[in-house]
Amino acid sequence: MSANPEIVSTPGVNSGKPRIAGTRVRVQDVVYYSERAGWSVEKISEAFNLRPEQVQAALAYYAQHKAEIDQDMSQDETFARQVAGQSAAAKRRLKARLTGR
Repeated sequence: MSANPEIVSTPGVNSGKPRIAGTRVRVQDVVYYSERAGWSVEKISEAFNLRPEQVQAALAYYAQHKAEIDQDMSQDETFARQVAGQSAAAKRRLKARLTGR
């Protein structure tokens, strides 16, 4: 999968998505905090208990596999929106049942 031994993908671990070896931190998690939240390599390293080199390896992997990682992130975001929508609908149904409205 990767010429960099810092990045691995194992069926059954994080749904087989690329992650930092020896951790459950997915490449897409590092990308999210770097690209979308604007965190520095140092802040990501501290937050996830990683070496800066591991964070850099994840970002390098992303640069080489951008379409794949972007697709994984998009699918996760879609799933999260669906779950949130279902939760809101479930709350409305419960409220209606409890209040009779």
